[in-house]
Amino acid sequence: MCPFPSSRHIPAALADCWKTSSEEQSSESELKAQLQTHYVTEREVKQSLYAKEEEIIPLLLRLPNFVQAPSKTIKSQCSEYSSRPTFPFHPTSHVDIGGADIILRHEPRLCYLKGATALLHLQLCRFFSERLLALGSTPLSGPDWVVDTVLEGCGTDPNNLDHTMAIENKEHGGGHHMHLVGSSALDSFAGYLTRRQPKDVPARFHTVGRRYIAKCDARLPGLFSLTQSTKVAAFVACRRQQLMPTFEELLVAVKQWYQELEMPFRLVLAEPPELSLIESLRVSIEHEVHDGREFGESVFPALLPFQAELEGTFLR
Repeated sequence: MCPFPSSRHIPAALADCWKTSSEEQSSESELKAQLQTHYVTEREVKQSLYAKEEEIIPLLLRLPNFVQAPSKTIKSQCSEYSSRPTFPFHPTSHVDIGGADIILRHEPRLCYLKGATALLHLQLCRFFSERLLALGSTPLSGPDWVVDTVLEGCGTDPNNLDHTMAIENKEHGGGHHMHLVGSSALDSFAGYLTRRQPKDVPARFHTVGRRYIAKCDARLPGLFSLTQSTKVAAFVACRRQQLMPTFEELLVAVKQWYQELEMPFRLVLAEPPELSLIESLRVSIEHEVHDGREFGESVFPALLPFQAELEGTFLR
C-alpha cells in the first residue's frame, strides 16, 4: 500500500510535475518545428518533380503506340446494321428546322433541346448508362477541370491554336495549369486514375457528363464559344493481355444496344494511317444522317484503346 505524501514532499512533487509539463511542451514545439520543416521540404520536392514532368511528358506523348491488329471477332462486327426506314415525309436537317424559329448567326450562343427532343436525349443517356451498369461498369462523377502539365486551356489538338482556348489566371504562381474538358472526356477518367493502382482489373467506369470542345478562333476565347454537349462515355483499365478480349466484349455489347434502338448504323474499322499517335486500334460507330443517303459519326463514344501508361493499358 502506497502512503500519501507528507506536507514536505508536496512541493517537490509539484516541481517534478511542472518540470515534466515544461519538457512535454518543449518537445511538442520541437515536433511542430520539425513538421513545418518537413512540409517545406515536401513542397520543394513536389515542385521539382512537377518541373521535370513538364519536360518529360511532352516527349513521352510523341512516342506512338504500336498498331494493334484487329481480331477476327472485331473484323466480323464491322458492318452495316438495320434497314433504312422510309418516311411519308421528306427528312429535313435539324439546322433547317431550327432556323425557322431562331436566327442562326455565326456568333457565340447557347441552344437547347426542348420538348420531345429533350426527352429523347435524356432517355438515350439513361438507356446507355443502364446498359453499361448491367455490364459491370461503375458510375463515375469525374471533374470538369483537370490538372495538365502539357496544355493550358481547352481543346482537342494542343498543336493547333485554332482549336485550343487558353484558360489563364491573372496571377499565376507556377506549377500545373487547369484544363477544361468536361467529366465525360478521356482526360477526366485519366485524371481520376492518376497515381492510383486499381487492384481489381479490368476496372470499368462510365459517366453521363459534359464535354467541352473549343472550335473557335483562339484569338476570341470565352466559355460561350465552346461546343458543349452531354455525352455517355465508358472507360476500362485492364492489363495488356486483357485488352483484346475486353475490347471485343464492349464492342459486341455496344452493337447489341444500338440494334435494340432499331436505328440504322454501321461499325467502321479505322485504317492505321487514320490513327492518332496515342491510338492502337479504333472502331467508330456511325449512324444514318437525316437525309437517309449517307452515314455520319455517332455522338456516342467510339471505341478507342491506347496505352496511356508504360505499366498498363486503358480502353475508352
